[in-house]
Amino acid sequence: MPNFLKLPPGEYMGEAVAVATNSKGHVFVFHRSHYNRLFEFDQTGKFLKEIGSGFLGFEFAHSVRVDKDDNIWTVDEGSNMITKFSPDGKVLMVLGRRPLAVLGVLPVAPQPPIVRRKSTNSVALLTLAGIRKAHLHLRWLLQ
Repeated sequence: MPNFLKLPPGEYMGEAVAVATNSKGHVFVFHRSHYNRLFEFDQTGKFLKEIGSGFLGFEFAHSVRVDKDDNIWTVDEGSNMITKFSPDGKVLMVLGRRPLAVLGVLPVAPQPPIVRRKSTNSVALLTLAGIRKAHLHLRWLLQ
């Protein structure tokens, strides 16, 4: 369907790098533009809101997923952060940390894994040494 997503006047979307939907059929688009932004649209394509406006964890958008509880998870390659937002857009959890700008790009030392229980019978290990590894683990975790 052409022009499915309806942006407010004066808003533009950059390169859409990730799209996800929640249980209500809302569409989440994580895109790269002058600022990396996460937009939420309803099932008809009407713009609802921007999630994480001004959030320092958005530097180079990589992925967005929605879990079974409609929490929104983003992966950002530039800030090396995974962020969990509530369904109404509040930050619930941040994994990783943004490199200090004054130090420039530094090699990342291996970090101990974070253990997160998926259910009573299984445990997921999420390493923060590399955002791509974390993205793969996150994808498995949210299945």
